[in-house]
Amino acid sequence: MSSPQGGGGIFISYRRDDVAAYAGRLYDRLSERFGKDRVFMDTGSIPVGTEFTKEIITRVSGSDILLALIGRDWLAIADDTGRRRIG
Repeated sequence: MSSPQGGGGIFISYRRDDVAAYAGRLYDRLSERFGKDRVFMDTGSIPVGTEFTKEIITRVSGSDILLALIGRDWLAIADDTGRRRIG
């Protein structure tokens, strides 16, 4: 598995509202095992000033593995107006 910058690696996808703590622990364990340069998680992997959406698309498309963490309240999470974020 090569580093995410050159393709490959592990991408962790999660929703902060319900599984951020789990994602952080998973990131820590995977980074210990495979190296931080091979594990992508938005909070620690995107440099300041980088266009967020473009970087996410680049990293997802270049990953060998995508881990999607889905929490118990995934379908019910609402935005600031109370509208469900998943339609």
